[in-house]
Amino acid sequence: MKFWVSLSLLFIYSNLFASQILKDLNEAEVKSLKEKGILIYFKPTQSKYNQIVSYGILPTSAQNAAAIFANGNRQNEYVPNLINSKINHLSFMKTEVLLELELPFPLDTETFSLLYQYEISENLFKGSWKLGEHQRMKFFEGYAILEKFENDQSIFKYVNFIDPGITLATKDKVNQDMKNMVIAYRNEVIKTSKNQEKLKKDFAIYNKNTNEKL
Repeated sequence: MKFWVSLSLLFIYSNLFASQILKDLNEAEVKSLKEKGILIYFKPTQSKYNQIVSYGILPTSAQNAAAIFANGNRQNEYVPNLINSKINHLSFMKTEVLLELELPFPLDTETFSLLYQYEISENLFKGSWKLGEHQRMKFFEGYAILEKFENDQSIFKYVNFIDPGITLATKDKVNQDMKNMVIAYRNEVIKTSKNQEKLKKDFAIYNKNTNEKL
């Protein structure tokens, strides 16, 4: 409880600082973000697949958005093609989430794990992830940053790169999948922020994850 009170104070204190996320964007992009609520870019990599970089505004607090992000037990409720998701291991600021993903025909499913690590400072919340145990998947790595924003809103930056290790997976298909993931997260935050029962469960997981006594 002490930790969460401290976290809440840090998010309140962060309002005194200029947004670190908005420093990435020029004036026209900031205007577009405020109008559309989300911006999505694809950047080339050394692989045949792109990296997604997205910015979004959420009509809820950064605390709420962070709690929803950190609950790996219900990612399958909103991430497209994700059949199952379950927290396999949880320790202070770290989580391993087991995932089962539906693959396009003629393939069946892919089972893998993502290793999450969280950082909290006086200005922001950051969650990063990388691939753990896997079958075909070659690469799945990225991070999300959440900050307090104007008018009781929050702002996020989401970066992800996926190499599914499947010949059938085209760049356009992977781009669409990554785009769908970030849109699904944003939509879930908007929906869950109005659902106190779900939000309470998300905070329960997050409070365990941020307890130093684990």
